[in-house]
Amino acid sequence: MAWREWSWRRKALVACGILYLPLHMLLRLVIPGARETHYTMDFAVMLPEVVCGIGAFLVVRNGKHLSKRHRAAWVLIVLSAISVVVGDLCVAFAKGGVGSGFSSPDWAYIPYYFLIPSITTAVVLYCDQVPRATRPRVLLDSAIVGIGAAVASWYFLVGPAWALAAATYSTKVADTIFPMCDTALFFVAMVVLNGLQSDKATRRSLSFIALAVASQTIGDGLYLYVSHGSRSTAPAPIVYFWVVAWIFAAFAPFVMLWSGRAREADAPVVRSDQPTASSLPRMLFPYFAAGGALAMVIVKDYMDKGFLSVSIMWFGAILTTLVLIRQMLTQGENQRLAARLAELNENLERQVERRTHELASLHDLTKAVTTSLRVEQVLEAASQHSRRALNADAVAVWLLSGAQSPVPGQPSLYSQIGVSADHELMEFLRSCPMFDTVEMLQLSSVGRMREEGGSMLCAPLRWQQRPLGMICVIRYGGQFEANEFDMLEGIGLEVGTALENAQLYASAIDAADRDPVTGLYNHRAIHQRLVAQMDVAGIADSTLALVQMDLDNFRLFNDTYGHPEGDRVLKRVAQILAETCKNDQVMGRYGGDEFVAILPMMDLAEATAWVEGLRDRVINEGFHPKGDKRTIPITMSFGIAMYPADGTSRHELLAVADSCLMTARSMDSGIKATNADQRQNSQLHQQTSFNALETMVTAVDNKDRYTRRHSEGVTEYALWIAEEMGLSAETMRVIRVSGLLHDVGKIGVPDEILRKPGRLTPEEFDVMKRHPWVGEMIMRALPDVAGAVDGVGSHHERWDGRGYPAGIPGEEIPLLGRILAVADAFSAMTTTRPYRKEMSWEESLAEIRAGMGTQFDPQIAAAFLAAAQRQHPATVPDDETQKAA
Repeated sequence: MAWREWSWRRKALVACGILYLPLHMLLRLVIPGARETHYTMDFAVMLPEVVCGIGAFLVVRNGKHLSKRHRAAWVLIVLSAISVVVGDLCVAFAKGGVGSGFSSPDWAYIPYYFLIPSITTAVVLYCDQVPRATRPRVLLDSAIVGIGAAVASWYFLVGPAWALAAATYSTKVADTIFPMCDTALFFVAMVVLNGLQSDKATRRSLSFIALAVASQTIGDGLYLYVSHGSRSTAPAPIVYFWVVAWIFAAFAPFVMLWSGRAREADAPVVRSDQPTASSLPRMLFPYFAAGGALAMVIVKDYMDKGFLSVSIMWFGAILTTLVLIRQMLTQGENQRLAARLAELNENLERQVERRTHELASLHDLTKAVTTSLRVEQVLEAASQHSRRALNADAVAVWLLSGAQSPVPGQPSLYSQIGVSADHELMEFLRSCPMFDTVEMLQLSSVGRMREEGGSMLCAPLRWQQRPLGMICVIRYGGQFEANEFDMLEGIGLEVGTALENAQLYASAIDAADRDPVTGLYNHRAIHQRLVAQMDVAGIADSTLALVQMDLDNFRLFNDTYGHPEGDRVLKRVAQILAETCKNDQVMGRYGGDEFVAILPMMDLAEATAWVEGLRDRVINEGFHPKGDKRTIPITMSFGIAMYPADGTSRHELLAVADSCLMTARSMDSGIKATNADQRQNSQLHQQTSFNALETMVTAVDNKDRYTRRHSEGVTEYALWIAEEMGLSAETMRVIRVSGLLHDVGKIGVPDEILRKPGRLTPEEFDVMKRHPWVGEMIMRALPDVAGAVDGVGSHHERWDGRGYPAGIPGEEIPLLGRILAVADAFSAMTTTRPYRKEMSWEESLAEIRAGMGTQFDPQIAAAFLAAAQRQHPATVPDDETQKAA
């Protein structure tokens, strides 16, 4: 923490500690010698000792510790500070100074030496964080330095004290105890400095204590060396070492208090068996320290005696032995470190390999689920890739939404892989609750796992914190690791996002197929599903009923009660239709007040019974206007067409159903369907015209295989335009006839021109341009297709007036002709001809856009582009459609 961020109390304490020593020195220099000055100095020396004791007490009382044993170490430091204060008080009040031998201050100081080796206890307590393999080296390093210090102390301090003949025995004992205790403290300081491996706060605090012990030892040693057993008052420079020692000691507890570590609750201490590397200075220090002490002793012994004594040789041998042992320990640590490093490298390689596999699997899963646009595809890909990524034996997926979830908040089992053979496990999965987080369940008592054991890891499927379901992986005879928890959680997020996108896509597709008022399928979707159901019926060789229905006099109802009430009626009828819909049946709103029902696997009798039940229900429910207690009856008319009896194409089937509906409007029952005799003989005046023209179209198709396929395409595209423009059902009926028969005039074009594989000559093209006129003449001769004449005769006219056969411009061209012109051009461009290949969908649309205002009516061309956008959204950009509109 920076100085500016410290509190004023912390700043004040640090400033006082820094200024205390120079002020103390200045006070001794200014007023030296007087007895009252010594009282002042003695009490001044006690100040950091008292601060140390108070700080240590605060650490004991309110401090932060790794264990209760560490707190006990600080209790011993408090007692040590108290013993020194008592000794200083004895010195301060002693009459005539400190006497020889053991005096009252000595008896007060002795507990300090036996309590601060309590710091030895503290070292033992704190060194429980030092790796076990490192502890012998730490203690041996400290022993080498301590023995060097002890020998130096003996030769320079204790030996001279015992050599004094005038000194009493008690004085010699006192002069021996204090240096030896200092040596022990110095050993303790070395252990602290060499072995600290705990957190920064503890390391800093105990480092201050180690420095305090070292400074105290130096001060005591100098005092004994100078006094030579006289036990006189210490010179001022020596006192400064003691002052500095207790300044360091005073800072130690406050460093611990300022650390901000969490309050201890007898938290377990983390121990390690692995050795740790030491810095180079720390490794070399014991050698230099012991070597220096040995050198000084050898020099002194040689100068005193002229030769080296046996004791010095023994000291050298012991020191050399300790150094060799230390080298052996260091070598052992290095080997263990190398082995540990090799093991770590192997583990790292395994982790990298495993992580690479996990990332590759997660990438494959993400790619698979994000490229799937259907919910079942997303969940199938998620199951397969999750099983492979997590090396699981089985996978299960639950969903929360939809009809599959009978209870709100309770997931329903959607799919599973590898579980179906275990019925008991399947029952367990069906009743499994939803988990908000990643959970692992032990399944030792379920199904197959009674014998093998195993576990199940579950993770929620989420999108923006909203649960969508759950995925679980099952492993027989094994457990899941921590990293697999994280991986499955990531899979849950990826799959949840893909699942949400798939559901949104399905909703968008469904919305495009739905009528906004009733919620039933719209006109376009009805045609699509009718084709699909007819294909299924054709393959299965079964029947299909198509029911076309409308509300009787609905326009009058709207005029009387208003369109909002009319929408209510439409919604209620749609609701009744949806309620009667079963299995593969399709209900839709065909346009205005017309509805369509597609009933697979029904014969005519079953379809008639279904229609009668629907009619009776609608009549019985009726309509209740707001604010009116009356029930207004609602009646409907129904036209029934059967596949394949009434037609084998959707246009034929719809035409028959529409024809029956027109007849049903004038019948009392309101229901009309064709029978076998009617299909052969009735309404010959209508069927004959259409069939005769169809025969002509077939004849043209025999000459040119392009014609029938092209006619069906033109009909399809023309109906797109009509639906987009909101044209009436009657107009769409005429468009269907016009589209199918628009090229009937080609019956008069010679085969060599019709089938020519190259470009036509001007003369040949003039012959080809007659076919709209020929077709118009043919259709005018038939009474029941007169409404389609304009479309057949003008489908090659251009908006700019340069078309044929009449060359009329703009809105003078009949509406059907303008619609068929766009549909005919687009179908021609997207169909392969003998003289050219088909154009792509995008190129053909570009040609339509380019011809707006010249070849095509702009409004009709824009309607076609908008319809094409819904049919094939990937091919027509929205902005292009908007520009066209």
